[in-house]
Amino acid sequence: MRSTIPAFLLLPLIASSQSDFPKCTPNVRGPTWNLRNITYHSSEVWDTPDHGVGSNEITFSLSSTARNFVANCRGATSNVPPRFSERTWFPCVMPSIAIPSDQA
Repeated sequence: MRSTIPAFLLLPLIASSQSDFPKCTPNVRGPTWNLRNITYHSSEVWDTPDHGVGSNEITFSLSSTARNFVANCRGATSNVPPRFSERTWFPCVMPSIAIPSDQA
């Protein structure tokens, strides 16, 4: 027969254990991201009832409190609905002050 210890009995031990991570100051906030200048253009041309071609584009500016610059981003597809999906790539033009790790 196996014996088990109820988890609530272990809580005082877990709560008092030391962490390897530094203590965080209360109310510390992470970076804030801003999307600005968002534009969306879309059109569809149907040559038959079963075949359509789309032209879809989204452009926007992306900035963060973590870095002092603005990246200009653009995504485009030729899909008819759904026009954009989780696979749509939105590459950004980074300013010259961006470092290589900013070029994700």
